[in-house]
Amino acid sequence: MAARPWDVEAQAQFELLTRLAAELGPHAVIVAWPRRTSNRLDADLPRLPTSGGTDSWGRLLFEQVGLPRAAARLRPEAVLVPYASAPLASQSPIAAMIDSQPPVRARGLDRLRGAAAKAGLSGAWRLLQWADEPPRAAGSRGLSRVSPAVLTTFRPTPADDDAARRQEGGMPPSYVLALGPSIRDVRHLLAAWSWMAPSLGEEVKLAIGPLGPEAPTAAAAARDLGQEASVIVFERLPWEGLPAVLRGASCLLVGESPASWQVLRWSLACGLPVAGVSSHAAQAVLGEAGFLVPPGDARALGAASLSLLVDDDGLARRLKEAGLARAAGYHQAWGDGRLAAALSVRI
Repeated sequence: MAARPWDVEAQAQFELLTRLAAELGPHAVIVAWPRRTSNRLDADLPRLPTSGGTDSWGRLLFEQVGLPRAAARLRPEAVLVPYASAPLASQSPIAAMIDSQPPVRARGLDRLRGAAAKAGLSGAWRLLQWADEPPRAAGSRGLSRVSPAVLTTFRPTPADDDAARRQEGGMPPSYVLALGPSIRDVRHLLAAWSWMAPSLGEEVKLAIGPLGPEAPTAAAAARDLGQEASVIVFERLPWEGLPAVLRGASCLLVGESPASWQVLRWSLACGLPVAGVSSHAAQAVLGEAGFLVPPGDARALGAASLSLLVDDDGLARRLKEAGLARAAGYHQAWGDGRLAAALSVRI
């Protein structure tokens, strides 16, 4: 996987591979990993370094050269790409995880990488998608729908080290969380915050990230809006501290295109109410467990989040209860063998 270590999407991909290893056994899954990347995501999975990196060229090199070479060396029963990409050629069957994210207008190498990934997906042996997301057309290969799951560490009950984990992640005592937003969503979330912040006082902050090298861009956008005192932009977040950060937030603020829809599932499992921008995918994942507003209306998004914080009529409590009811299925699905079965791998 050509994951960027600071990215929430990368954490969701490692969770997927950890689930597969739980179903098959710890030595049945080997992660092909680009050499030119820092290893900041811990997982008890064996790894095979190969060609590639995490910039545009490095990801293209990994997906189209490094990954097929690793497959040729290991000769696995199947190769799972945990995101929407596939090599154009491989000696082993390729399966890929696709999602409901809207297409992004790309340029240069990213456009070339996207075209190669799309062509590779058209010839993939199997395509997988989470069962609670709107189905995507999968061509002649068909689509296997898999029940979503989350690690059992994502739960509403606080852990003894939660406060220390939040401090390690740089979280303030009281905060609204925007976890894993795309950089194109940041300005909309900041605009929504501008409607909320005057009603919350100086103690409550907006914590937004992790954004990796794009964090300075987000911080500059906050300064442009005069929000430098009330907005905390963080570059990285330790994976092991993520459940504590979710449990400590007042609510989750979500834009139109988060880095991964898994962010919503983690939040529901931790009992965190969600205010976000409406989309087919967000509606499908959240059901009755989210407060969604029309796209492009920053004032409505701010008002939705503020209503969860004030909670005069018990709205946040009702959303939390609905979210935990949905999350019960996520925990039941962990290790149930259905992911391996979708890959037709022997269990």
